[in-house]
Amino acid sequence: PAVFSLLTPIKEVQALSAKVLRAELFAEPLYGASIVCSGALRGMGDTLVPGIMNLFSVWVVRLSLSFLLISNLGLTGIWIAMAVELCFRGLIFLTRLLVMTRK
Repeated sequence: PAVFSLLTPIKEVQALSAKVLRAELFAEPLYGASIVCSGALRGMGDTLVPGIMNLFSVWVVRLSLSFLLISNLGLTGIWIAMAVELCFRGLIFLTRLLVMTRK
């Protein structure tokens, strides 16, 4: 929370910012993997399926989870939904890349 005190003097916002950052932290490695895999798949000429996977991940997984979690968890629920979706996206892109490289 100390870093967030540089951005805002409001203690509640500082605490909430730290909370959502912790929720997002574990998703970043798989999010990075999804970015790398997406670029590798584009380089292999595979663009349609990854595009559909990306749309599904964001519009179905993230939005559905956000809708389910927001009523009980508020902003934290939205960030948890985003973290889960980023992990899901990383896993499906890694799977797609493994399948495409084994052909």
